[in-house]
Amino acid sequence: MLRETSILTFIIAGLMNGSFVIPAKYINNFIKEKIWCYHSIIGLAVMPWVILTIMLPGTIGNYLSLQPSILTFLILSGVIFGLGQVFFAYAIDFIGVALSFTINLGLGVTIGSLFVVFYKNTFFTLQDSLVVLAIFFILCSLFIYYHSGKHNNVGKDVPLANISRYHKGWLLASLTGLTSGLQNITFVIVAFYSQAHFQTSNSFWVWPPFLLAASIPMFIGFLYKIRKNTTPTLPTKKILFAKNILLITLMGLFFTGSLALYSKGMSQLSKVQQIIGWPAFMVSIILASQLWGWIYRESGDVSRKNRFKILGGIILLVAAIIILAIKA
Repeated sequence: MLRETSILTFIIAGLMNGSFVIPAKYINNFIKEKIWCYHSIIGLAVMPWVILTIMLPGTIGNYLSLQPSILTFLILSGVIFGLGQVFFAYAIDFIGVALSFTINLGLGVTIGSLFVVFYKNTFFTLQDSLVVLAIFFILCSLFIYYHSGKHNNVGKDVPLANISRYHKGWLLASLTGLTSGLQNITFVIVAFYSQAHFQTSNSFWVWPPFLLAASIPMFIGFLYKIRKNTTPTLPTKKILFAKNILLITLMGLFFTGSLALYSKGMSQLSKVQQIIGWPAFMVSIILASQLWGWIYRESGDVSRKNRFKILGGIILLVAAIIILAIKA
C-alpha cells in the first residue's frame, strides 16, 4: 500500500512541476519580467524555507554543520540554475510550454545520466549500455521534435521573425537543459555526502539553499529588464494586484511543492523501491507539459504526419526514462 501511495505522490508532484508556469497565463497587467521577478522571491526565496520548516522542523541549524566546500558548491550551482530559469522564461515565450519542457528535461536527463556513469565508474557494463541506449532515445526524440516544429515554423509563407524566434527558443531551452543537468548532479553529490548531518531520509533539505541562491540571478536579471522596459503600463488595482500575487504564489507552490512531494515520497520507500520514483516523476512532468501545450494549441495547426512524429518523440523520451530506471 505504501508503494502505491508513493507512486501517486510522484505522479502528483510531476503534474505540479509540469504545470507550474500555467498560472502566469492568467495574470493581468503584469509584464512577464515582473511575474518572474515576483516568482523568484515568493517561489524560490521564501516558499522553500516555509515548506522546510513545516516538513522538517528544527533542521535549519544543521546547515552550519555542512562542509564549506559542499555548501559553496550548493550555492554556486543554485546561481547557475537561476540563470537557467531566466533562459527558460524566455524559451516558453518563444516556443511554448510543451517544447520548452521537453528540451529542458531531455538535455537535463542526458547530462545527469552521463554524470552518474562517470561518478559510479560503470563503463563497459550492462548499466553503461542501457544509459547509452536511453541517451540515444532522448537525442532521437529531440531530433524529431526539432524537425516537426521546424516544419511549422520554417517555410515560404512563414515570416523570418517566426523562424528566428523558433531557433532562439531552442537555444534558450537547451541552455536551460544544461543547468537542469547541473541541478541533478548537485543533488546526487550534496545529498550523498551530507545526509548524515541532517539525520533524515527526506532529502528536501537540499533545495532551500539551492533555490535561494537561484533566486538571486533571477531577481537581478528580471528587475534589470523591468527597469529597461520603456512601455508604459496602467496602474494595477489592489484587487487585481492581490489576484496576481496569489497566482504567482501558486506558481511557487507548484514548483517547490513538487520537490517537497517528490522528496517525501522517496523517503517512504526502501532503496530498492526508490527505483520507481524518478521515472514516475519525470514522465508525469513530460505528460503534464505536453497536455498544456495541446490545450493552448501551442503548435498551431499541426498535420497528421507531424502529430505522429510528436507522439513518437514523447514515446521515445518516456522509454528512455524507464530504461534509466531499469539500469538503476
